[in-house]
Amino acid sequence: MTRRLMIAAAALLAVSATVGAQGRAATWNVYASVPMADPSYVQKGEAVRMRLMRCGLEAISDETRNFVGLAPDLFVVLSGPHRSAGAAQAALEKAKSCGVSGYSRQTRRIYGD
Repeated sequence: MTRRLMIAAAALLAVSATVGAQGRAATWNVYASVPMADPSYVQKGEAVRMRLMRCGLEAISDETRNFVGLAPDLFVVLSGPHRSAGAAQAALEKAKSCGVSGYSRQTRRIYGD
């Protein structure tokens, strides 16, 4: 009986952790994805980030390993998390007017948004 109770509790914890992780996903915009094998990946990513900053968009650069569901071994430039799909789209349009293209993606930081 105790063993069954422990197994049931472990299953419940696994399900609630999965639901919690999915619930925290938010819309982020990705503007640059540079392979980390490229010796100048930081400089390339930072150039895009600085261009977005000059355009009035707050952006960060980070490694994809710090986000759920993004391809591994990339250095990315992102904005977000955005409060809504509309806010994410508005940021994409603003970036586009500055010559920077991007796309929206549902993700979350592994260590929290």
